[in-house]
Amino acid sequence: MNKLPARTGLEWLKQGFALFRVQPGILMMLIVANFLFAILLSALPILGPILSFVFIPSFTIAIQQTCHLIDNGQRVLPGVLLTGFRKDAIGPLCKMGLVYLAILVLLILLVSPWIDVESVRNAMKMVEAKKEPTLDSGTQFAALAFMAMFGISMLLLSFAPGLIYWKKMPTFKAIFYSVFAVFGSVRPLLAMLFSALGFYWIISMVIGLIFGRSQIVFVIIAWLNLVFALVFQCAIFAAYKQILGAPESASEKPN
Repeated sequence: MNKLPARTGLEWLKQGFALFRVQPGILMMLIVANFLFAILLSALPILGPILSFVFIPSFTIAIQQTCHLIDNGQRVLPGVLLTGFRKDAIGPLCKMGLVYLAILVLLILLVSPWIDVESVRNAMKMVEAKKEPTLDSGTQFAALAFMAMFGISMLLLSFAPGLIYWKKMPTFKAIFYSVFAVFGSVRPLLAMLFSALGFYWIISMVIGLIFGRSQIVFVIIAWLNLVFALVFQCAIFAAYKQILGAPESASEKPN
């Protein structure tokens, strides 16, 4: 896979957008349903936020399976929402979610020495007062470092849910192969990531120039975030298919 040129990442992004364009409605329904379910879970005391994080791989594979069905020209039914909650998948995918949670906690501990709690509180008060929030330089550095490290971690693990669901791999074997596959295709994957971020930044700037600071901007940006998250997930599926092989048709059958 090291022989794949960087421009392959642009092809994956293009394929991801093409998949999204075929059935944008069902994909938007999926991600909105996932967000609503996560919000409902988060409302539960103590255990809720943990469960919403643990179920992320189950939510992710529902979108990936939808991409697979669209790619094969098959009909997508609402039952695809339950893809990651089937009997043979829920256990390994939840273990994957626990790995995500462990990474989150570890990274928070790593950056915590640079976080000024008082600065964060003041920023939250400014947000509530509808003012532009400001953070001290140390907290800004910690936030940027956290986002960069978390993003890299998620990219390294991006193929793991598919390997668990389609290849029936145990959780930690899937993690190993995902990391190995990402390192083996790092140039096109980085090209795909930075191209997506570049397109997002340009579109956000254009929206800001057209609408200024009006309330509608927040609504448009919120939808833009959902669309880009979906297109990127579809692009990850395109990358998975080329690097690790197309999922077998047997995996499409409900249990």
